[in-house]
Amino acid sequence: MDNSSVRIVAAKAGVITNKYDGYYDRNCGFGSDNWNAVYIRHDDGSVAWYGHMKKFSLTPKNVGETVAAGEYLGVVGSSGNSTGPHLHLEVYDSGGNLIDPWQGPSNPSITSSWWSDQKPYYEPEVNKIATHSTWPVTPDCPGQEIPNFKDVFAPGETLYLVFYYHDQLVGDQSVYTVRTPENIIFAQWSHAITEPHYAASWWGWSWGIASNPPLGTWKIQVSFHGNIYEKLFTVSNTSGVENSPGQPEFSLKNNYPNPFNPSTVINYNIPEADNVRLIVYNVLGQPVDVLVNEYLAAGSYNTVFEAGDLPGGVYFYTLSSGRFCKTEKMILAK
Repeated sequence: MDNSSVRIVAAKAGVITNKYDGYYDRNCGFGSDNWNAVYIRHDDGSVAWYGHMKKFSLTPKNVGETVAAGEYLGVVGSSGNSTGPHLHLEVYDSGGNLIDPWQGPSNPSITSSWWSDQKPYYEPEVNKIATHSTWPVTPDCPGQEIPNFKDVFAPGETLYLVFYYHDQLVGDQSVYTVRTPENIIFAQWSHAITEPHYAASWWGWSWGIASNPPLGTWKIQVSFHGNIYEKLFTVSNTSGVENSPGQPEFSLKNNYPNPFNPSTVINYNIPEADNVRLIVYNVLGQPVDVLVNEYLAAGSYNTVFEAGDLPGGVYFYTLSSGRFCKTEKMILAK
């Protein structure tokens, strides 16, 4: 939430009928505070509520204006009656009846799916593989996570390896493999849960690196639900500098100047080599310029955005690297 990492977009085109913004957005329990939300009425008379948003992140459009499917609405937050940052999506039919748009067993509110491309109810997937200097610290809301990420280790250090999942199901086996720089299998093991379902979960293992290990880039792999996920880390005689507590894995700075005309500078940091994309979007969520789309080494970078003939208004720029993503807002003043 602090990094504005999760953008909310309209699931269907429509007209904004209500909009609430500026309310406290770091709630950690049930209460009576108002939420930051956008309400959209569709051409068939149905209405969707998008709530619990981060304050001042909402679309600049006002009540009565139209939005397109996929258009930016705001950022996930924890405003209103909320126990933590998330999107609250509530859908009503033209008669004002609350419905679940996902069609399936145990849902009598509809006879066919309202989603144009309905996803499975469960989507088992690995969100991320990470190496850490010690176990991550995940305090209760509203505490800030301390990830303790680390990608470079020295001989003799302890490596903490964590796999992050969503929708783990009973019997779904994960096969883990660690390979040396020579692509030799260093370790291999498997794991499965015995509970019926975990919506979100993480599992970790640690081991002490030998005093004379193979130096270079090691590879971690997990085979899960028909997909193979990979993560690289380095063993070096110099262990490098690990992330300070609370520091995100990568950073995207506010552009400068902002507002701007006709150009502005965007600074960002990539902590490990990866494929990097930096894209500018308009308020409809349509890309207007691809500033970066290449494999970059770890380091700090800056990119100049030239607005050219683009009309004045609000734009968003999104930095994505691996499974991480962050969005910031900028204003072109013309």
